[in-house]
Amino acid sequence: MISEYISQQNKNGELSDWSVAVMSPKSGTPINLGQDRKVFKVERSLVKKTKSERDLEAQHIKVITAPDDELVDLFDVLDVKDMRYTEDFFKKNEITESLIRQNNRPKDRGLLLLYAINPNLDMTPEQEEQHLNSETQTMPVRAASDAIGVAFVFPKTENENSTFRYIVNGTV
Repeated sequence: MISEYISQQNKNGELSDWSVAVMSPKSGTPINLGQDRKVFKVERSLVKKTKSERDLEAQHIKVITAPDDELVDLFDVLDVKDMRYTEDFFKKNEITESLIRQNNRPKDRGLLLLYAINPNLDMTPEQEEQHLNSETQTMPVRAASDAIGVAFVFPKTENENSTFRYIVNGTV
């Protein structure tokens, strides 16, 4: 569905350019990308006791992206020299990330965000059970091996005839 949506938007002059960003916190558990490049794994949480109707074994990650992450390729649009300082930009201009995301992403520019997610391989079955039985609604991800999170960021479409709909995550 994603590729069909992108293809249809291409035909209407949208989503013709793409930025790809491998996201990383400043520290944490490293993962080697090769050629002396590394990123740090992000910590993410699962929503406990949430089940998918399509896949009963599926787990739901609460949030993959952070709001500022979706701005990583908009330095030319925001007139910011270094996207690491977006907080200062927002304070100075008294605007929010969601306003920028919704109104300033060029219609031809999509963004693909990639995250190395910490699989918490060292979590024991007892610790996992302890998290499951706690009163919190979330718990750390526990995967069988390294996991990669993928997020697509689409601009607001100007194509009113689009036959596809996508869900906007209003929590970020």
